[in-house]
Amino acid sequence: MSELSFVRWQKIALDQMGYAVNLILVLSVASLGFAFSALRDLSFEVVGHRACLFGLSLLLLAISIMIGIACVILRLVDFRKTKDIARDREQLFSDGKTKPDVDRLPECRRQLVRCLDRWVWRTFYGQIGTFLVGEVLLGVALLIVYRDSR
Repeated sequence: MSELSFVRWQKIALDQMGYAVNLILVLSVASLGFAFSALRDLSFEVVGHRACLFGLSLLLLAISIMIGIACVILRLVDFRKTKDIARDREQLFSDGKTKPDVDRLPECRRQLVRCLDRWVWRTFYGQIGTFLVGEVLLGVALLIVYRDSR
């Protein structure tokens, strides 16, 4: 019973991380689109320190998108490697191998999956961090530009 509970909660956690990565990706793309559409506004003048803030926010949002895409790719590779390990374990058991033999064989592949998992989390945190800083800078730049235009 407890193993089924663990599997269920593990699936929920994986799904939630996927939703979070996708949400940050969508918000980053939307913010970048909004910023570029603001540039088309004739009353929107970005010069001096405002241009630096605005440009840095665009750069950070673009980096957030790239990191988010890398996170998705890493997750897919991680899932594929984990699936391959599970399939090979089942095959070894059906070939008559004992549990200690089966546990020893794919250890280097498990280490690769653990490494991928760590990188997934690092890219996820990087995506969130660059998005948040980019959003703050974009908000400050917009406030300064529209305050000065009045």
